[in-house]
Amino acid sequence: MPRIIAARTAADLAPPVHARALLFDWDGTLFDNHHFNFVALRHAMQLHGVEMTEHWFHEHSGFSARGIVAEAFRLADRPVDVDAVLRARDVYADDRVGDISPVTPVLDVLLHPGERHVGVVTGSNRSNIDALLRRHALEPRLDVLITHDELTHGKPNPEGYELAMRRLGITDPTTVLIYEDSDQGIAAATAAGADVVDVRPLLASVG
Repeated sequence: MPRIIAARTAADLAPPVHARALLFDWDGTLFDNHHFNFVALRHAMQLHGVEMTEHWFHEHSGFSARGIVAEAFRLADRPVDVDAVLRARDVYADDRVGDISPVTPVLDVLLHPGERHVGVVTGSNRSNIDALLRRHALEPRLDVLITHDELTHGKPNPEGYELAMRRLGITDPTTVLIYEDSDQGIAAATAAGADVVDVRPLLASVG
């Protein structure tokens, strides 16, 4: 059975010797951007006539932005062009990307993986992370990058993590360690057969 490891200190993030690959969620795991994402998406949704509370956003933060928008407009009983909302969000966010801070202890693990493969599996669209990828010069450091654009199912479905493992040529998920900060992400990681580090206790202790 896959293990869920609660990281309470930076030492708890250290991967075991048998881990061949490290896969990371993006939002809230590598970057402290949940509030930023909320503000940007709320701005875009307001332009299209629907309000969203931060509490509701965080309750749904493990899902893709596309899924959050679709659900919010469904509950409001309003038609929506999801792509138009996301484009408005991206325009708003691109000019403010410098406001987002990395989660330094977790990012350090990605930047110093030893001989392991590293990758990102995120429910965000590629357009939503491009600016941060460039700002921190991360893409050349990644062996695999899976965004919501190429997936049929978002988290908690394991499709993204399973696709990342296939691209890395890994057939034994027990050799993969995944870092997550949401219940949906943890469910996706364990469904893919991998151990997962829950970074939320560490973030709460330093936040």
